[in-house]
Amino acid sequence: MAQHFARGVPPIAIWEGIDLREGEGPPLVAGAIGWLTGRVRAEVPAGEDTLFVGEVLSVEEGARERPLVYVDQRYVNA
Repeated sequence: MAQHFARGVPPIAIWEGIDLREGEGPPLVAGAIGWLTGRVRAEVPAGEDTLFVGEVLSVEEGARERPLVYVDQRYVNA
């Protein structure tokens, strides 16, 4: 699933086929180790790019099983 969102090819947020958590609000990946929700507070021009400054609105802890993390260019269980 990480590769699905790490592609960097627009549109980067294709949710079709992704197991989502039930509820209202933004799409949240089911079974994640945690969830952050937020909003954009500012957009700052940075040369040819734009820096988005965000505000965290909520933090929620998820599954406590051994999470999968990306380290040294590979996926491992932490």
